Amino acid sequence: MTPKVLEELVKNHRTIKVVTAREILGLSKAAFFKLVDEASARGTVRLSDDRLISLVPQPEESIGVRMHNRFREKDAIGRLASAQIEPCSHLLIEAGSTPTYFVKHLNLGGHIRISTTSPLIAQSIVVQHRAAVVEVISGRLTSGNSNLHGADALQRIGEIEADWAILSPVGLNAEQGLAYYFREDARVCEAMNLHAKKTMVLADSFKLGVPSRFPFIPSEPVDLLVTDSGSSTELEAVCEALQPKEVLLADPDTEDVSELTLLDT
Repeated sequence: MTPKVLEELVKNHRTIKVVTAREILGLSKAAFFKLVDEASARGTVRLSDDRLISLVPQPEESIGVRMHNRFREKDAIGRLASAQIEPCSHLLIEAGSTPTYFVKHLNLGGHIRISTTSPLIAQSIVVQHRAAVVEVISGRLTSGNSNLHGADALQRIGEIEADWAILSPVGLNAEQGLAYYFREDARVCEAMNLHAKKTMVLADSFKLGVPSRFPFIPSEPVDLLVTDSGSSTELEAVCEALQPKEVLLADPDTEDVSELTLLDT
C-alpha cells in the first residue's frame, strides 16, 4: 500500500483518529506507521496526539453536511459560548454550523441584537423566536459559500458598533491563525474582528491544526476561544501563537445535546 492511500483517507476526513484510520486500512501497526512516516515526509499529513491531520487545504462542505458533522461538540460549544453573552449585547455573527448551534442557545429574551452575514442563521433564529429582530447584512452570495460578502457587507460591518464578533473559521492553526477556504470569508472575519469590542472564536477540536487557503491572524489577541478538549497538543500550539485572553473547554460528554437541522438543508 502506498502513502497516497493514507493521504486520501486523511484528506477526506480533514482530521481522523489514528485508531480509526488503521482500522479502515486494515494494516498492522508497523505497516500503518510506515505509511504515516512516508506521508509526513511528503508534507501531506501530520501526526498529532492520537489523530492524523491533513495538511492539504480542503474545500468547504455544504452547510447541511456540516450541521450533522460532530454536532455533539458543536452543540456543547454553542451552549457554553452563549452563556458568556450579557443581556442587551449586540452581536456580529458570521456564517457557519457552529455559530448556528451558538444562536440556538442564546437567551434572546435578554434583548440581544444580532447582525449576521448568514441568511441561514437569521432564518434559524426567527423560526425559533418569532419576536426576535435580526439584521441580515446585505452582500453577495456565491456558489458554495453560505456567507454574504463583498463591498456592501464590509461597509455595513464597519458601521455597526458591536459588543462581540462571533467567528468560526474552517481551520485554526499556529501558522495561519484563523483559516478560511474563501478569501471573502477571511475579509468578513477581519472586518468583524476589527469593528467589535470583543472577539469570540468558536472551533471544535477537529478544526485545530487544520489549514485552509486564506489566513487571518488578528493583530490583537482574541478575547475568548471556545473549543472542546479533543486535541491538547494542537490547542497549545494555537494558544501559543494567538495568545487568546481566555479559553473555555466544552465537554460534550456531560451535556444533553440535540442535533439541529435547518429547514432547507
